[in-house]
Amino acid sequence: MARLFPFFLILLEFAGNISNDMYMPALPEIARTLGITNNSAQLTVSIWFLGGAALLWLVGPLSDRYGRRLMLLAAGGIFCLSSIGCAMATHIVPLILFRFVQGMAVSAAMIVGYATLNEVYEDEQATTLMGWMGISAIVAPLIGPLIGGAVMLIAPWRAIFWILAVLGALSVGFLARSFPFCAIDTDEHALEFKRLIEVYKSILSNKRFTFSTILYALGFSSTMSWIVVSPAILMVKYGYTPMQYALWQIPVFATFTLGGILAKTFIRRKTRPWVLRFFLAWALCGSVALTIFSFTEYPPLLVGLVSLTLLARGVTFAPMSRIALSIFTVKRGAATAMFYFIVLGTSGLVTLVYSALPNYFVVLGIALTILSLVSVIVNRTLAKTDVPQQ
Repeated sequence: MARLFPFFLILLEFAGNISNDMYMPALPEIARTLGITNNSAQLTVSIWFLGGAALLWLVGPLSDRYGRRLMLLAAGGIFCLSSIGCAMATHIVPLILFRFVQGMAVSAAMIVGYATLNEVYEDEQATTLMGWMGISAIVAPLIGPLIGGAVMLIAPWRAIFWILAVLGALSVGFLARSFPFCAIDTDEHALEFKRLIEVYKSILSNKRFTFSTILYALGFSSTMSWIVVSPAILMVKYGYTPMQYALWQIPVFATFTLGGILAKTFIRRKTRPWVLRFFLAWALCGSVALTIFSFTEYPPLLVGLVSLTLLARGVTFAPMSRIALSIFTVKRGAATAMFYFIVLGTSGLVTLVYSALPNYFVVLGIALTILSLVSVIVNRTLAKTDVPQQ
């Protein structure tokens, strides 16, 4: 049974990844059902990211203190319960609350899952399995909206969360039976607050880590900007059906994925400075073009410009995460937690702003332009730093 552990861990990871993308086609329907505005419905997306960031700094130490198995099963169980809570919510307040908890559970399962693979398996096998977990994260934005759109054709939006709850329950049930009982010592001092503060303070004092993480967070926020506003733009403003909306996500995230593939070609073994400069400038030009041509009100053209912008962002993701996470050789677990804390926290705050703005392509274009411009400035600052590994 232990041989099936990686499969069910990846299944839980996949359920967590699509928990945001799968219900995007349902946002307008959620707004109508609960009697709220589309902007209020968007809050349930932003709050998911903020929930994901909320406890990241504590998840690693908790799993060090009480063990990976307990933390992973607890995260999976909370994911199931929060999904059921979302399915049964009849008001926006409990829906937001359960989405926040769901985000916490997803990020906790991700961090503990990666740590478990590193400790249980040899380097080559662990790398392969983590690659499959990474693929599930890439595939989610592509097929999540399609699955959600298909569900919306035959069932109300609540069915999406029931499906997520079932996937989570299956994963947790089999993980409980297949978890490899390896000898992992717990650290009684892992939760000492003073010690945690000192560790994270030393990580943030590394300017190269901080600036590369901020740069990654800005790119991630650009991608999430499209995810948050596209349901209202395409389905409410232009009247597309949930399935049509889902199909329009394919070119956007296909080009984003292509950017990740191109990154390997351009970068190879060493991150080349010109790659970042060129593609950050590309993203800035694409954002400006989206702003200028938004007056055409022609969705195929504007979605194409979004796709080209996110293609450039896809190229920059790999080198940014590589720069940030390769700096530390001793505190890598804590550095990873801080990395995702900044990324998810920034994305949550950025997408939160959209709940107060009208959902138009021109607003999206201006927002992406600002994020791209700040990225160019941060990259120039990053280029001036030269910090050795710690």
